[in-house]
Amino acid sequence: MTADGIDWQAVAETVAYRCPIRTTPIVRGDEFPEVVTSAPDEHVGCMISGGIDSTTVLTRLVRAGKRIECFTLTWSRGAYDESQKASRVVQVLKEKHDGINHHVLRFDLEEYVKFYEEAARYGPHARPAYLPVMHAAKDMGLKVLYSGEGGDEVYAGYVNKYKKMMRIKKYSKIRLLAAPGSALPGKWGRYFWIVSKAGSWSRYEAARTLTKDIFVPEAFRPYEMKDWITSTVRLDYEIRLKHYIGMLNRMAQGVGIQLVFPIMAEKFEPNRWPDYWRNERYSKQPLVDELRSFDPRLADIATSDPHGFSPPNMVQMWEAGLGEMVLEELRNSSVRRVLGKTLNQIIGGRRKGDEMTLTALAEAYCMARHFRERGLG
Repeated sequence: MTADGIDWQAVAETVAYRCPIRTTPIVRGDEFPEVVTSAPDEHVGCMISGGIDSTTVLTRLVRAGKRIECFTLTWSRGAYDESQKASRVVQVLKEKHDGINHHVLRFDLEEYVKFYEEAARYGPHARPAYLPVMHAAKDMGLKVLYSGEGGDEVYAGYVNKYKKMMRIKKYSKIRLLAAPGSALPGKWGRYFWIVSKAGSWSRYEAARTLTKDIFVPEAFRPYEMKDWITSTVRLDYEIRLKHYIGMLNRMAQGVGIQLVFPIMAEKFEPNRWPDYWRNERYSKQPLVDELRSFDPRLADIATSDPHGFSPPNMVQMWEAGLGEMVLEELRNSSVRRVLGKTLNQIIGGRRKGDEMTLTALAEAYCMARHFRERGLG
């Protein structure tokens, strides 16, 4: 146990962000490949959702004359079908470059849940949605897979998150009135609890990121800047993204392929986020301008129907079998002993919204570990 009363090693072993809690040994090793932003290979893979980031990366590969295998994930239900939008992007680019093939990987939710077991081996923050793409690229003999990760962090792309944050900031003026609502079950209780704690950005971020059991606003204060959005942009880039990319690289090592993140080569300027928001529907205006200069149709496709490269939500994953995997391991886990009341409520009779409690617990571990490593927490 540590001084804060939490056995973080137990949490590390048994909780994974958007992954099941499994006894499967975690693949270890502190040596990750550095963030790579370009590669000399002429035949490469590229994940394509049809959004701004992936379309920008694919367009750059076309400009470089690469031979490209594009991959898009889609699920039987519960998620935005990105394949049609991605196909439109590929069709436009095929007019300019015939060295592109598009592969749509389709999964039933129950089939996809199996990737959570593999992802759990790589530890907290591993992302199962990457695994089928990595395996498909590897099976085709590719050595390199390009990704648009970093666009949201570099160009303040999490518009919906920032809008929600500013709404909570407005409501925080009456946070004492919101306190009684914290007793409500599920997402509404959590929402009222966050509002009741959001007297400053650091307190908001701690309330949003952590659970009611672990509330550590002090750890976030070194990242507080002149306004809430700038603070969050900086935190997302310096902590969340770097840890996330590390986990993706660990997964890539396990599969045997290299990930390349071109957008991460660009300068990070958190104070410029207002410059990226020239349109209310999306941010990342420099990338949109780049697409428009190459072909206006690409910009129109990429900025329509905002979405992310994401699987169905956590509730649907639990209903497809992930919940039983998680609860099976929780019943005898160290986490249950450390955070007994919260997890006993989940195990004894899960209420709507408890799925996200596990996500919050995992994020608590990830953030706390980075703060400790930097002497901030």
